[in-house]
Amino acid sequence: METENKINETIAIQPPKRSINFFIRRLVAFMFNSVFVIILAPCVYLIIMALYALLMLTFDDLQKTIAQVFLSPLFFLIIFTVAILLILSFKTCHGRQTPGNRYMELTVVDENNNYLSFSKSLLRNVLWILSFLPFCIGIIWAVFNTSDKGWHDLILGTRVASIRPEKEIMIPKSAFISFVLGALSIIFLTYPIITMAGLTSSLKLVWYSFYVLAVAIPLAFSLGVYSRILYRKKEAAIWGKNLGRNGTQLSLIAGVIFILIAIAIPSNRTIVYLNNEIQCEKDIQEIGKAVEEYVRAKTSYPESLNDVVISGYLSLVPTFAYNREYIYKVKNDSGKEYFVVECPEPQALLKGRELLPPLKCLEVKYVQTKGLVVKTEPK
Repeated sequence: METENKINETIAIQPPKRSINFFIRRLVAFMFNSVFVIILAPCVYLIIMALYALLMLTFDDLQKTIAQVFLSPLFFLIIFTVAILLILSFKTCHGRQTPGNRYMELTVVDENNNYLSFSKSLLRNVLWILSFLPFCIGIIWAVFNTSDKGWHDLILGTRVASIRPEKEIMIPKSAFISFVLGALSIIFLTYPIITMAGLTSSLKLVWYSFYVLAVAIPLAFSLGVYSRILYRKKEAAIWGKNLGRNGTQLSLIAGVIFILIAIAIPSNRTIVYLNNEIQCEKDIQEIGKAVEEYVRAKTSYPESLNDVVISGYLSLVPTFAYNREYIYKVKNDSGKEYFVVECPEPQALLKGRELLPPLKCLEVKYVQTKGLVVKTEPK
């Protein structure tokens, strides 16, 4: 019995051969694997949350500590990265294939055309991540390297190989573009999803991703349908014919998720709290500047915000998101008077920090001469 690590004699590992088709196949395999990872992410997240819920029931005294650890985006990122490394390493050792490699009929071997052991596969995937980090240079290196190897493959002496003879037949460009757009649509959808989960807080990027999706999804679907009709009877590699079909399917999946997220976002607590914080800051600054103008003109403080409206310095008194009035006070500190405009419910706000997780607001107010003051929970 041959060891698991040896190549199956019924599968012919092809010698290295640079071609546009081979490059396209590797790129499509990467897209497939990316979609596989993206679909896996919510599963890992749900498992973590389920474990957290079980621990909550078991260790009541450690509730706060466990919550801080298990709900930490850094903790989720570490667990998710480890899970992906283990799964991909398992799927690329002893002749196994990732979903993308199986679809594109590719495999990973060493310099002697032997399959990788689990430990070597794990090391390769760790090096792949390290190669990906410096602006993808270590991965892009494979495009310009004569052996089609990135840094991780050059270090370990491994390579991606074809298990079937390369068919030098032109691939429908529209089919390839359709698949790429469909796969990218799935990838772009991850940002609104993780923002809704509270792991990031950039509303601007959420809406930018929606703009991209609004163009990419219909275009991918149209090109996919066009490719399936146009190339139905033309000779092409089997995997090339399937690109249009898969691009259509991916764009359909992305479109359905796009609609569901678009419906869910307005009622999502994270998004609502972030939006409320943005609006609250605008309202408080508008009120504060109007009161400052009133004080400069009248040389006295208004009794209420209605006085500022009557005097024409404010068109109307804005109300907080939950129809509550902003709090206006005149304070005296060591004989020095100043006014303050405060948010009535700062706990219902989240302070966005672009790609970083949002923080809960403890205080949002406008202080005379100081301007806007926002206090959040400790980082």
